[in-house]
Amino acid sequence: PSLPYVLPESSKLDPLAASAEELIGLLRGRDGRNLKAFLPAALQGVSSQTAEEIICRLPSGARDEEAAAVIKEFFSSEPKPVLYSAADGTPFFFSPFAFASISAPRAEFPESVNALADEYYARSGEKRAFESKRESLRKSISKRLEKLYALLQKQRDALEESKKAGAFKNAGDIITANIYRIAKGSPLLLAEDFVTGEPVEIRLDPRLSPSANAQAFYKKYSKLRSGIEITANRMLETQKEIDFLESVQVSLDLCETSGELSEIEYEIGAKGARPKGAGGRAGADKPSSPHRFVSSDGCVFYAGKNNRQNDILTMKTASPGDIWLHAKNIPGSHVVITGLKGAVPDRTLFEAATVAATLSKARASSKVSVDYTQKKNVRKPPGSKPGMVVYERYETVVVNPDAELLKRLLSE
Repeated sequence: PSLPYVLPESSKLDPLAASAEELIGLLRGRDGRNLKAFLPAALQGVSSQTAEEIICRLPSGARDEEAAAVIKEFFSSEPKPVLYSAADGTPFFFSPFAFASISAPRAEFPESVNALADEYYARSGEKRAFESKRESLRKSISKRLEKLYALLQKQRDALEESKKAGAFKNAGDIITANIYRIAKGSPLLLAEDFVTGEPVEIRLDPRLSPSANAQAFYKKYSKLRSGIEITANRMLETQKEIDFLESVQVSLDLCETSGELSEIEYEIGAKGARPKGAGGRAGADKPSSPHRFVSSDGCVFYAGKNNRQNDILTMKTASPGDIWLHAKNIPGSHVVITGLKGAVPDRTLFEAATVAATLSKARASSKVSVDYTQKKNVRKPPGSKPGMVVYERYETVVVNPDAELLKRLLSE
């Protein structure tokens, strides 16, 4: 305690303090090892990425003297703090010096190294928080879907059972037609089946009269018949909930910002699927913007990133004559081609359909069917879930999802 801190000794050479001669001597003693592996092991403060940058700056077939000069120049150059990020703004590398060996969609140059480090760690933390919340929502939705899938299967089984109702009515009809042949207290009726024409055995309740036995079969028939309609309606509601939550899963995959994530969080929170501790109406007042694309023909079209955007884009923004597209029978983005002055160009239609397929649950598939129609043929049923619409008078085109085409046409 109270003693000055002293850095531990290092066997590596300090490139800032080393002379050109020392660097040349070091390089000559590497015994054939390649520079990418040798430099991090021999020089202080040299990572594998820095080694790649030094190698990138070397001329082809460089001698040790030239390599030493490049190393010295790299470490003695004027600092120019740089932050490299992915297209969505997620930082993945920062350095006091610009790196020619790094190809990044975005490069930012903070005023100082301290500002650089602050920005990197702040945004990295935001990204971790974003991914953590997204994963929490994914788990919540998956758990709910598992229950719904199981419920739907039970309802299907119940519906199949209900379809046996006709057999009970047939039995009642046979008993009624043969009532004169049935002795009171008889446990069995042997008669001809009206449906198949074959002999049939019908078990009777010997405690009941023949007429009461027939009525018992009719009662079972009526109960099952009413159950068919009830079960079918319940299945329809269950399937709607499944479709909605599967569409939210696609929205989560397409989500890029905290604001968009908050919209999804609010959307499913209103449906009872929000995980504990999730925020309330965050992002619910001011909607985020859909993707904007410009086709090769110069036509503008938009694609919603979540169900809220889809509803606004289709039901409020789009004009009756705009072209509306959606992947057929699967969750995905609503796509709208706007501002057309006449028929939509074939190439624009193909590109918009490709975007619709790429922003759908089938984005990893091939040969995806995409329906398209004028917006005036699309309507939202009263009380329907977010993003859910019905449409008519449509045509279908088959395309392959193409993430590279999507990136090329994106204009935001």
